[in-house]
Amino acid sequence: MRSKIKRIQFAASMGLLATVAFAQEEGPIWTKIDSFEQLEEMMISESSLKDPFSVRFRHTVRTVYEASDSTVWCGHLNAKNSMGGYIGWHRFYISDSPSKSPLIKIETEDDGFSSVFVDTFCKGSGIEHVKEEYPSVEGASLNPGLEGAVLTLKNGRVHVTDVATESPADIRKLRVDDVITVVNRKPVQSLKEFQTISSNSRILFLEVDRGGKRKVVQIRPD
Repeated sequence: MRSKIKRIQFAASMGLLATVAFAQEEGPIWTKIDSFEQLEEMMISESSLKDPFSVRFRHTVRTVYEASDSTVWCGHLNAKNSMGGYIGWHRFYISDSPSKSPLIKIETEDDGFSSVFVDTFCKGSGIEHVKEEYPSVEGASLNPGLEGAVLTLKNGRVHVTDVATESPADIRKLRVDDVITVVNRKPVQSLKEFQTISSNSRILFLEVDRGGKRKVVQIRPD
């Protein structure tokens, strides 16, 4: 029994040493990535993103750890959520080796993203923590009459952050900096609530806060 315990302890210590050796391998050379085809393929086939085909990358670098024959990618990505809006830029990392499927971790997902991993394996890559950007959605995905508008959630309030000139949203007199507080007599504090209400209604009556004044805007498809 003691012999078995010793073997387990020895195996655990060897695993720890291997991890430390991987982490402390000297002189990782980070290479800036300009072509994202390989990353896009991995995201489409292996990630849990809602819309991996929409993924965008920035500040992306790669290094190779020769001792473990592994490649580590670190960077920021942005992709669309189930509502069609971009989630904002967030850190990600990928550990890729010939013998295993790529390990992909994204900061926004509850899938075991590890800041310790980033601090250890992405150290020196120039990837710093990025403050989460506000989620947004194209108005056309909610109602055709909102085409041309971009709605953004900020601090529990739905803001109109863009309205294209002569678009349906512009024609219906929705304006940039309007804050939508009520849709069809129901208070909204999230884009999901807005989506739920709009999915059941062809015509929308929006109560907006416009510079401290209450306005009602009617939205309907042509």
